[in-house]
Amino acid sequence: MIDRENEIKEIIRACAEDVNLRRIIFEIDRMCGEDRAIFGKKMDRYFFSKSSEEDLQAYKFFKTILDDQFRKDVIVYLKGK
Repeated sequence: MIDRENEIKEIIRACAEDVNLRRIIFEIDRMCGEDRAIFGKKMDRYFFSKSSEEDLQAYKFFKTILDDQFRKDVIVYLKGK
């Protein structure tokens, strides 16, 4: 539970630094479930051969935000701001 809360806080901080991340989160949330699944598969394929720290962080961000409950929790915090 603490790890999840820390991840949420980390994403909230990142959104404060980069408004594009906030936009991405809301765009992913507007997708239907099928589109999110397709997007997730595309992300898996894109990041498969990537190994830089920046790429790994981006992959982790997308995988985390694609989790429905996690994304909803992040959005609650973002809308509160």
